[in-house]
Amino acid sequence: MLEPAKISVSTSSPRLWAAPMTLRTKWTTVREIVVGGLLAAVTVVASPLLRRWYNRWGATDDELAPPLPGDELVNEPKLGYARAIAIEAPPQQVWPWLAQIGQGRGGFYSFDGLENLVGCDIHSAQEILPAHQEPHVGDVVRSGQDHHICWVEPLNFVMERQMLRGLRARAEHTASVIRS
Repeated sequence: MLEPAKISVSTSSPRLWAAPMTLRTKWTTVREIVVGGLLAAVTVVASPLLRRWYNRWGATDDELAPPLPGDELVNEPKLGYARAIAIEAPPQQVWPWLAQIGQGRGGFYSFDGLENLVGCDIHSAQEILPAHQEPHVGDVVRSGQDHHICWVEPLNFVMERQMLRGLRARAEHTASVIRS
């Protein structure tokens, strides 16, 4: 298992994501609600047929073969999933985006408009947030407001897939800016 790289980010560092990402617009929010909503509806309706596909999206048979950390905690799970995405960036470019995931932190890089439509109060960061770069054991990482249920399988797949894609886009962009 790769250890996350320690990196320090100062508040005076340039915005590594500023060029391709602009301030959120009403159009962006409407697009996220429509696209995310359509994907969610199709996934819910087709979930009996799609469950095997979406519960292992992006993961190869080789990645699924060995036991994963935590598998020993549930002897006979009724449902499980392992999703993956390839990111063309070194771990030190991925970790800052991953470390800040969560509601009230860096968001989920997903369909913010759709998440907020149901009251999750999610705002995906467009830059690395220094305050959230040193997670500790026991830190709470929320998926939404306490009184809202924001993740329900199979809807989880739609949001998590978009989150993985958003994480990849941010990390790869950061890596390309640093290489330039």
